[in-house]
Amino acid sequence: MEIENLTESFQRHLGLQQAQTVTGENITADAIARLYNQRSDLGRLTQLWRDDRGDVIVGWSEHRDEYEAALAALTRVIEQGFVTRHKSSGQPHAFLPLSPALITRDQPDVVFRQQGLSVLRVLWSDEGLRERIQRRVDGWQAQHPIAQLLVPLGRVEPLRERGNPVSNLEMAVANDPALREWVRGVVLEDWEAWLAAAARLSADEQFSTMNALICLHLHVALLFRLRPKGEGRTANPPLLFGSAARGAGSNDADRAARNVFDWWADRAHVELREVARGAVDRVAQQSVAHRDTLQATSWDLVRTWGIDIAGKATTVSRAWQNILREAIDPRAASGARPADGEVHEVLSDALVRAFTRGSSSVVSKVRDFLRVTGTAAGIVGSHRTLGRKQYLLGDRFLELIARLHAARSEVTVRTTHEEPASLEALIDDVFARYGIVISADREGVRTAIADLEGGQALRALRKRLPSDGTMHENGQEFERRLDELRLLRRYSDASTLVRVP
Repeated sequence: MEIENLTESFQRHLGLQQAQTVTGENITADAIARLYNQRSDLGRLTQLWRDDRGDVIVGWSEHRDEYEAALAALTRVIEQGFVTRHKSSGQPHAFLPLSPALITRDQPDVVFRQQGLSVLRVLWSDEGLRERIQRRVDGWQAQHPIAQLLVPLGRVEPLRERGNPVSNLEMAVANDPALREWVRGVVLEDWEAWLAAAARLSADEQFSTMNALICLHLHVALLFRLRPKGEGRTANPPLLFGSAARGAGSNDADRAARNVFDWWADRAHVELREVARGAVDRVAQQSVAHRDTLQATSWDLVRTWGIDIAGKATTVSRAWQNILREAIDPRAASGARPADGEVHEVLSDALVRAFTRGSSSVVSKVRDFLRVTGTAAGIVGSHRTLGRKQYLLGDRFLELIARLHAARSEVTVRTTHEEPASLEALIDDVFARYGIVISADREGVRTAIADLEGGQALRALRKRLPSDGTMHENGQEFERRLDELRLLRRYSDASTLVRVP
């Protein structure tokens, strides 16, 4: 008898492929590799950073001094703008996928963490959509001189998988009606809008907006899974507050944005406890002896739960057993009988503690995923390099939503405003699609915030939102930011419309 691996159970529960740190660019690269069903041997490309680099350059021995300077300049350019991951030796490991031929086959589980499965099987689940996205990606290499230069140094090979990997997000969507409805509605509409907007963009801009949209969708999808059960379980996305301020990070909007981000990140620990309770229940279902101990009259009988963790190293199993023993010993020594439900809680708590030891715990990795996807989408940041993360609306996000809004058909804009192209309609649409509160001036936002009072867990989120006055000022700053980026057009009748150059 073993107790299940809580990390794997938690990943399945949240729809995360691997609870490990990965860059936003490499999530997109893995999605493109799976779209094309190929990766590349980039050994000759990475050889440019090694001592034997002359072996891949014609005429190196005759013109070494001249070529050394040119190659040093080239590799600096590549390092600064095209490398997405380095090896421990400092050599480049992965590159921007400005061509499918630039996606490495080397250690794909480490570089990509299988995150592209979530994109391909959920965000791009429609076959016709995938075909049109592939046609768009087909044109990147021809538009990009660096890609044209580097592609000949790679060797394309068919994608090879170990076994038949399952998409955890696909399974989560199948079992979560609210998330499923959001994917079928919002996500599909967004990619239709992206395809329309991408026709006017350069290869760099197409990749940047694709990457931002993928990470925005994955971020919101995770919030769906972190949302308290039974509270607000509608197709409306989970609510968050995004600060549009660009000051020192000390105003009320920024404080609220930090608190809201922390609240969602802390939800990971709450959900982990639920998964741990389920793991205990499943052992009890399989073993009568263990089930009986849940109603034991003596703590000594609970020691039979010191079983191994399935598929985990001895150190993890020992940690679980030691933590459990430390919880049972003082209770047994006191001679007190377990209270109703106390055994179950002790077991669940010990299991959670065994999987949250140190900075690399599964809970901290969920926070990392929120940080990474939010940063890539332009909705998470900090006013300081090492400052606390918050929901901070960056230029990348503002440009993305403006381009998507301008490319949408009017009937898909989710607003009560009579003019679908208006700034007010954009604020409505961003809230309806992603749950991002910018200002409480809109009726739909006020209603949703009032609804938070209906549930105990979500009431705690409501307390972290700023005042109506602060949100009004945030809406004004949001408008100023869009105006500075020349994404608005003002008219003499005081109307303001979203316009993309």
